Amino acid sequence: EEVQLVARIADEHIDALAVPYNPDQALALLEEAGYDHGQTAIVVFSGEDDQVAAVAKRIAGDLSLIDISIELNPVPGPDLKAVVASLASAGEQVVAIYR
Repeated sequence: EEVQLVARIADEHIDALAVPYNPDQALALLEEAGYDHGQTAIVVFSGEDDQVAAVAKRIAGDLSLIDISIELNPVPGPDLKAVVASLASAGEQVVAIYR
């Protein structure tokens, strides 16, 4: 079964798998933006969903290609929004994956 992966950027929802991925360009844009190498982002997702876990691992792999360390953080589905809010309010770099 194929999983649809939709990215939300501002108020726009796009098919994330249709966006070309160019690690060299991404790294150049991060450099231009003053990216501090070695930062860690926390990928938070429902640990009860194997497909979402697979997407989280794919995102972690893609981000590792542009020098972003990833901490995978599976949480119970009902706790997902609260965990994301808590991490974000603490100033953590968070990628949240919702179904």
